[in-house]
Amino acid sequence: TSVIAMPPNMRIDFISQALSAQGFQDQFLWQFPLALCTCNLQATITYYNLQAMELWGWAPEKDRTPYLKAARVCDSSGRSLDDTSPMLMVLNGGGPQRNCELLVERADGRRIHLLSNVVPLEDLHGSVTGALDVFRDISDRKRAEEARRLADRLTASTRAAAQITQELRIRCSAINELLERLRQDRTFSPQARYYAESALKELGGVARIARSNSRKAHLDAI
Repeated sequence: TSVIAMPPNMRIDFISQALSAQGFQDQFLWQFPLALCTCNLQATITYYNLQAMELWGWAPEKDRTPYLKAARVCDSSGRSLDDTSPMLMVLNGGGPQRNCELLVERADGRRIHLLSNVVPLEDLHGSVTGALDVFRDISDRKRAEEARRLADRLTASTRAAAQITQELRIRCSAINELLERLRQDRTFSPQARYYAESALKELGGVARIARSNSRKAHLDAI
């Protein structure tokens, strides 16, 4: 079976015509598995489907609600986007905006991560009449990425702690050996020998803590 490639302008014009067909909207686009919405040149929402409504958390009034009123749009760091949102950039002549990761605040205050793709809509003469935004929820993916980053940081911290503990054990062992020799030196006064024995006891406690931490770090790493 041969596939005929459709020029980009013709593909976008086909989408524009399809969106204007009421039956197509009701039967296909409304149940489309990805969220989508269209805006006119004034950045007013002209159409959206069920997925978009569920992600926004409410049903904006078509042909009256500004795009930026549907939900607060931020970049991935939480900085609010107005004229620099992908939709507004396309409507202002910035060209298609693809794979934009956004943080959106819903009407109920809950924040979700979206992956947005916005393209201009053109008429038969090639004039831009609006824009189409196709977006989906990637919150689960972002949480998984954050969990992996946290796990990597904990693993690195565990390794560092294990290395420090091992170094501490080595140092304690060396000091312990020196103190033991001093304690056995018969030229030492009783008071000096007492101090040496006390220091040995303290070092023994440090060594036990180091061994315990070393075992714990090994188990955490596993």
